[in-house]
Amino acid sequence: MGFALQGLMTLMDMDYETNADEVTCVVHIMYLDDRTREWLRTDTRTGRDGAPIAYSTEQRVREFADAGYALVDDFYPRRARYRSVPSGDQIYTVHLYSLHHGEKTADHGFMNRVRRIWRAIW
Repeated sequence: MGFALQGLMTLMDMDYETNADEVTCVVHIMYLDDRTREWLRTDTRTGRDGAPIAYSTEQRVREFADAGYALVDDFYPRRARYRSVPSGDQIYTVHLYSLHHGEKTADHGFMNRVRRIWRAIW
């Protein structure tokens, strides 16, 4: 039996301690380029239902700004908590806008229209 298969069999034979009261929740923070409609990145975190989520979008938004993106809207709440939802995982979207080559600032009129549309949807 190969090493990988043997390791898999060992994992399958393990007993896992579970607490029926503890619900594991999954949160996805997704970064979307509103100009190209492409997903740029997804950060995933897991935790217990009701626990605070130890995550902030600030550093990631700064990284994207350095790479030529402008923040349109950040729908990730400042004091987010894990919560069990019937539909599955929690999903938060951070909307960014890729600037044209050589463009120094974003078209704020366009970005304001995008914000109004997204707020109407949500």
